[in-house]
Amino acid sequence: MESRKKVVSFDFDNTIAITYVDFSNDSEPQPVFIEYNPKIISLIKEKISNGDEVFIVTSRYRHLDQDYPEQDVPYHLKKLNLYEYFWPDRVFYMNGGLKHDKLSELGADLHYDDSMEEILACKEAKIACKNPYDYYKDANVVGKAVIYDVDDN
Repeated sequence: MESRKKVVSFDFDNTIAITYVDFSNDSEPQPVFIEYNPKIISLIKEKISNGDEVFIVTSRYRHLDQDYPEQDVPYHLKKLNLYEYFWPDRVFYMNGGLKHDKLSELGADLHYDDSMEEILACKEAKIACKNPYDYYKDANVVGKAVIYDVDDN
């Protein structure tokens, strides 16, 4: 009996590529690449190797990618030798929106995302979701939280 191939999707920023936006200059904010998440990269390659359907679903705004050619998704996919598999038909830009509708459309069995908002939206949509930070060795030791003041800042 042949097992069914899975549909697995991955967020891009802070799931595949660990990044942040530098607001320190008086000019435009600049995206800064730190590193790739090696466990996630390994999982992506394993899923592709198994014949699973693998997608990238990112909250990024597609039109902004062209402003930062050394930070855009295709640039990183080339560096990871994953460009041919993903680009352009397996990368979806949500332009700031939540991903659960696209994930449902794709029939995603599992999605990897660092955003708590995305994780909760997936849970509500009955899509299994894992946090990529769980694969870092400090995940069981370090507490992570978001603190807001009375003005929600």
